[in-house]
Amino acid sequence: MRVKMLFVPLVASVALLAGCTEGGPSVTPTPTTNGLDGKTAEEILEAASDAMSGADSFKVSGSGGEAPLTFDLDLTFAGEDIEGTVTLLGVEVNVKKVGATLFVNADPAFWASTLGDFLQDATDEELNALATQLGSGWASAPAALAAGVIPVPLSVDDLFGADAVPTPLTKGEVTELDGQPVITFTDADGSIFSIALEGEPYVLQIETDGEPVTFSDFNEDVTIEEPDNVVDLLEVLGMG
Repeated sequence: MRVKMLFVPLVASVALLAGCTEGGPSVTPTPTTNGLDGKTAEEILEAASDAMSGADSFKVSGSGGEAPLTFDLDLTFAGEDIEGTVTLLGVEVNVKKVGATLFVNADPAFWASTLGDFLQDATDEELNALATQLGSGWASAPAALAAGVIPVPLSVDDLFGADAVPTPLTKGEVTELDGQPVITFTDADGSIFSIALEGEPYVLQIETDGEPVTFSDFNEDVTIEEPDNVVDLLEVLGMG
């Protein structure tokens, strides 16, 4: 559902001024909202989700998860593709999602620790050999499988879909975020969503326990391509 800008009609006023005066001051349109302030919290979320899905690209930055398993995100979404970094327990991991494939670039120490959780019968020598092989380039795997290891939201639905935002929702007040008017709502877990009240109803911030995740750089010209030097994760693990 697209939310169109609501404009206050000024045609009659302009015509009247034009007929009475010449060379007078120009008429400035009255600022208006995109109409979200008159909608329910559920309708605001639906409009915001549609707007984010329709954006050519946007950037996500901030922290997620729960202590001690917290992580930092610095990702760019471009349609169905994603590129950026995820920092887990102080270790920065480079990620790319192109189509249905997730590519992960990390040093061998990360892979040794990660594989140890899944290959509990492997010896240290075997783990180190696998970690060295994976750390030599980009490891690829089906995105839905790899996301179980690397906490990467794979789509807008993962961020704002019905399963991602716990209900019931509570509508908040009109306020400002960095000087921009927003309407807020709070989900059942206490996360506060700030939605742009002018222009497209983009999500600008989600704040959970004082930790904000910000959304910015909408509709930039972004192209995300598959990396070179790719190693198939499932083949390395003997699962391919």
